[in-house]
Amino acid sequence: MASISFNFNGLHSIFKEAINRHELTIAFSLANGRGRFSFLIFIPTKKNGEIKWEALELFLVLGRTQAVRRFPLYGNHFNSGNFQIYLTPADQSAIYNELGLDEANPSGTTFNMKDFLSTLNSAIPTTLPLETKVATLKNNLNALRPIIPKHLDDATKIFLIGKKKLTPPFRPREETLRKLCYLDAEPKAIAALINRLKERNWTLCWTAEEPEDSGSAFDSLWSVAWS
Repeated sequence: MASISFNFNGLHSIFKEAINRHELTIAFSLANGRGRFSFLIFIPTKKNGEIKWEALELFLVLGRTQAVRRFPLYGNHFNSGNFQIYLTPADQSAIYNELGLDEANPSGTTFNMKDFLSTLNSAIPTTLPLETKVATLKNNLNALRPIIPKHLDDATKIFLIGKKKLTPPFRPREETLRKLCYLDAEPKAIAALINRLKERNWTLCWTAEEPEDSGSAFDSLWSVAWS
């Protein structure tokens, strides 16, 4: 089995949307046959919350088998819509396994990996609600546990303790807001809170030690955010 390349240009619309909305996480799931495929891209920011333009990676979480494949992304993503990846034989084997197919003779028929990837690519949505991104992150936290700390600010601090007002040009960092997905709150509520924090230019304060009243931190912040 040889390595192959593929351009997930179906990501272009939601990538531009993420940049324009300053919602710098892309996360969604697709189903195909027995397989469940979650796509995740984490767009980094500087300390002031501005986008840090650097090389990106696509993480593909294989939901049924809980495998995670990491792909460097190549090409001009925003302007040209190129999201080129290279799949090694190990990547392809993981996809076969997720689909429950025999690599030598999947389903007793001819299976073309590029045709399969094209089917996934064409199923990528053209718009992505923040609630969907939050839900996808929450649903994949266990599989992403070895990876996601790199895409969080102070990754050991995951217990919410409050908010902090920022002064422009500083704005909330995605690496801080993503931590809300660790909390026991509905995706709809988390998405609404994130939007409210951005409206008020508030960031969040976290600690590595679980406070005695940690369960009420989200409710308290919710009340303050709309006061």
